[in-house]
Amino acid sequence: MKRVILCLLTALINFDSMASCEIQPENQVCHTIFTKNSIASSFPVLNVKPVWKWYRTENIGEYYWQTELGTCNNDKFIPNGARLLIVLGSLRLNENPPAEGSLQDLLDTAEKKAFFDDEIANIHVRSPIRGAFVQKRSSDPAQLLAIFDNPSMVKYFKTKNSTFARMTAHLPEKNESYECITEIQYGVLRSERK
Repeated sequence: MKRVILCLLTALINFDSMASCEIQPENQVCHTIFTKNSIASSFPVLNVKPVWKWYRTENIGEYYWQTELGTCNNDKFIPNGARLLIVLGSLRLNENPPAEGSLQDLLDTAEKKAFFDDEIANIHVRSPIRGAFVQKRSSDPAQLLAIFDNPSMVKYFKTKNSTFARMTAHLPEKNESYECITEIQYGVLRSERK
């Protein structure tokens, strides 16, 4: 009997250590994919609306979508200093009057950049990224894409062998904000095939 209990405890401990960090918003799926020369994150847009409004509060992060790369250890996400960020906001509303438009207009106005900071190796990389809103038909799920496709810079982001991504969407309406942790997928774009 003691052997059975010991085997059961060992199995449960091993199963727990293999458990995933993965968290997804309800009825939605976040994705981060690495290809040969790019990194892309797909954020679900929980509330698609025809008009988006920004520069309404003095908040540098009025809107932001962030992907942090890292690993998972004992069900805990551990960031490694690499991230993609789309951010829009202002600390000086007198310099940025209230604006409105489509989600793509908001993305075009936003600051879009990739960071990689490694204090140990003294590597500090900054690079622009692209942002896009995608929804083919109104019945399709809406997605916001953060795309980092500078091949010479992507290599720095891959040096830490990231396996998970923590994706945060912060919007003024709290029911539109969420955090998800997803396992990084790997793929090949048609343009990368030879």
